Amino acid sequence: MELSLNPRWRAGLEGEAGEIAELERLLNSVATDAYSTFVWRIDASTAAITTHAWDHVDTPTEASELAESSLKLFVGAMRLHSAGNPLTIGTMYEVTESGELRLTRDTKFRMFVKPAHPQSPADFCRALALARDRDWLASALIELSTDIDWYVIFRIIENIERFCGGGERDMLRVQTRSEPECHGGSEAYS
Repeated sequence: MELSLNPRWRAGLEGEAGEIAELERLLNSVATDAYSTFVWRIDASTAAITTHAWDHVDTPTEASELAESSLKLFVGAMRLHSAGNPLTIGTMYEVTESGELRLTRDTKFRMFVKPAHPQSPADFCRALALARDRDWLASALIELSTDIDWYVIFRIIENIERFCGGGERDMLRVQTRSEPECHGGSEAYS
């Protein structure tokens, strides 16, 4: 069905082109009215899901949340019959009353930091030995193993504050009293 509607919000799709094309084929074949969700092509390589059902919201954030919820449902239904890679919402497009197209984007990104010099086995072993006897440090190291965001950073700081017995000033006064023993082998991990 060819839909020539003009909904207010369009949620840009990001993912593999084949996955987006499959979603477009499925959604556009079952769209029946203005409140059906369908894929709108901005150009040959850019697509968005859209529906008049989102016209009542006032902000790109609200529209993006509705789109994300819809997209999860659609992708889940697609996965019943085939495995695939995730699709996500990217740029939000708003069609204003004057017909102007406004773009809004809330981009999440990952940062990878590579140290200038690789960690030495002695430093690695020292960190494990310190963590073995210090729950707060073990908790902080475990937090570092996940994707880092501000929430994780604050949890790490809270672990360190618990050790220091207070706030930032107490943290800055703490000094290492003695070097831990580094035995290597499996006992360093226990």
